[in-house]
Amino acid sequence: MGKPAGIGPGSGSAHVARETEVAVRRAGPAARWNAALAKEWIGQQETEQASGLAFYVDGHVRVYHGELSKLPRHYVPRERFYLRATVDYWVNALGGEPFCYFNQAVDHGLVQAMRGEVLPWLEANVSVSAKQEQRMAADPRVPRFTVIFDREGYSPDLFRELQPQRIAALTYHRYPDGRTGVRRSSRNKP
Repeated sequence: MGKPAGIGPGSGSAHVARETEVAVRRAGPAARWNAALAKEWIGQQETEQASGLAFYVDGHVRVYHGELSKLPRHYVPRERFYLRATVDYWVNALGGEPFCYFNQAVDHGLVQAMRGEVLPWLEANVSVSAKQEQRMAADPRVPRFTVIFDREGYSPDLFRELQPQRIAALTYHRYPDGRTGVRRSSRNKP
């Protein structure tokens, strides 16, 4: 098929590079604007969720088809193959409305993304209402907010880290019944 428009020799690559540089410089105001919008949207969610705030965190693999970078390979479920890709971790409301996402070129998994970027962002941008503060003061088991994620985020160590911060986690066990997820072929059975 060839390269996408705007990439490669004679296609205005320098112009694209300049536009990218300008966009990167403007990322500071854009990030502040994103945080301000997210705070407003989170405030709207708080009035709708009587049981407390909950956020759904999910990872999505974004395949890279270019030749300019040698990104690490990630398993792409829809292709059933390992391809060069990045991973985006999205923070959404329960209805699916996105608040923000974090792109990982080198992905160490959902647990590390939660520790490094997602939870610090949530702690910085989620304010606790007076009503929620009253509930938290009355019952030490009431969380500040809840994060919901799939089995990739299952980590008892992460759960222990979240408990003193009063952040609840909903997920399911990655390997129920002690299975490690490693399958043996019939030829390898003892």
